[in-house]
Amino acid sequence: MGGAERLFVGRAHSAVCTMGILHQQGITAGIFTLSTAEHHQGKGYGHHMMRVLMKTAMDRGGQKIILSPSSEAGLRLYPRINFQKVGFFDCFEYQPSSR
Repeated sequence: MGGAERLFVGRAHSAVCTMGILHQQGITAGIFTLSTAEHHQGKGYGHHMMRVLMKTAMDRGGQKIILSPSSEAGLRLYPRINFQKVGFFDCFEYQPSSR
């Protein structure tokens, strides 16, 4: 069974202020991107977008949501909305030589 990705865009006064990408495969959903424009941070837009992504995942049959925070803001937000740290993973990078 293949997964499905959806892009969500949040606007304030016609301007894009936040966006998120939800990938869902069966009962597992992954929030792979949640970004809020710098001048809109601290106003609750990211928190609201996160709630929209979570509700959408659950409405589509999700029973588990996974994510990997990549910012200090995410590290602060996710525990406040009941996400729990369950582990970590190694990250590898490949950079082709510039020959």
